[in-house]
Amino acid sequence: MKISIVVPVLNEANVIASCIAKLLELGDDFEIIVADGGSRDETVPIVKQMASRNRNRLQVLENIKPGRAFQMNAGADAAAGDVLLFLHADCTLSKGSLNAIYENLKDQAIIGGGFYKKYSVENVFLSMYRIAMNVIRTKWMKSLVGTNAIFVRKQTFIQLGKFQEVSLLEDVMLSDRMKKAGRLIFLKPHVVSSSRRYYEAGILRRIWIAYKIMYLYRIKHKPPDELKSIYTQMTR
Repeated sequence: MKISIVVPVLNEANVIASCIAKLLELGDDFEIIVADGGSRDETVPIVKQMASRNRNRLQVLENIKPGRAFQMNAGADAAAGDVLLFLHADCTLSKGSLNAIYENLKDQAIIGGGFYKKYSVENVFLSMYRIAMNVIRTKWMKSLVGTNAIFVRKQTFIQLGKFQEVSLLEDVMLSDRMKKAGRLIFLKPHVVSSSRRYYEAGILRRIWIAYKIMYLYRIKHKPPDELKSIYTQMTR
């Protein structure tokens, strides 16, 4: 069994080198595919330089149509692994994460899952929010988002139709289909997600935006393009 880690990027020069370096520290029995959506900064040159020193372990796909769904599907298509793991560039896997996947996927009934998460810097509000989401959304509702570092058997991913190529919530839509297709597992150690956007926008405001978008999607059944427009307006 081999894991392919797919990292979608767009203008991530500030974090991509650290992301890749931390992944390479996890071992040598997996591959990393960086799927670039047309970055205009130094993201691609940085990855290419690192790939030259890590041949057969790291590759970059260039000039994919912007959008995480398009980029992650392209990365999945290029992947040689039996298991796909989709990781945001500003998220960090902890030591033991890949071993946890290998051990749990020995059970053929498990088709995939994700990791419980924590934030890189937490105050009391962000900590309470994170705990609530880990328990309610992940453990009880068995629902995942991109910052949970979703992993899935490649064969299952293809059978489910890959990511729907929409402008928002492609991760939630895949998670919903995975939940219906088979058994999911939710793992520790935690994936560490950057808290930068929460502090920049205001923690309570960012939490409110997340709740509103999910309410409009789950309850009001708003389409992804409309939700993307609402999200863009709310985050300005």
